[in-house]
Amino acid sequence: ERSYNATLENLTSWLVEQHQQKRFPVLIIDEAQNIVRDGLKTLHYLMTYVTSDDLLLMVVLCGQEELAARIERFPEIKSRMYPSALSALSREETEELVRYRWQVASVHKANPLPFDKGALDAIFEYAKGLPREICKVGDLALLAACAEQHKQVSAKTIRTVAAGLALKGGSHGRR
Repeated sequence: ERSYNATLENLTSWLVEQHQQKRFPVLIIDEAQNIVRDGLKTLHYLMTYVTSDDLLLMVVLCGQEELAARIERFPEIKSRMYPSALSALSREETEELVRYRWQVASVHKANPLPFDKGALDAIFEYAKGLPREICKVGDLALLAACAEQHKQVSAKTIRTVAAGLALKGGSHGRR
């Protein structure tokens, strides 16, 4: 069984070794808004690994807007951070994301995009340019279209899916 202190000592040794080899490790934490209080304390400890010149470990936190509020309650962490926020995708970027996801998911790369222009407009309207919502709406719309044996996803299908997800259309990010 490894103790917490022994694990931290091993990590410290490894980080020093990486620094000596001119390597700069990056710890990326997704869904960071879900980190519990003790986890944030450990994170603060990890952020103190420095030499006189360099950070030994770069920490990148990715998360929803609630992450900013959580960090506000920890000034010792906030003082070591450089926040950055992603803005909502534009209509064009929304379509690019849907096309990319379709291309990656398609067995045959020549398969045409099954979303018509109206469906893409509706995805943008209801998902408000948020990538997670864009993907969720697109995925559920594909399932709904398949269930109805439609080869094309229409704006009507998107509206039905959006209603099921309690998404509202209207004002959103960039056009």
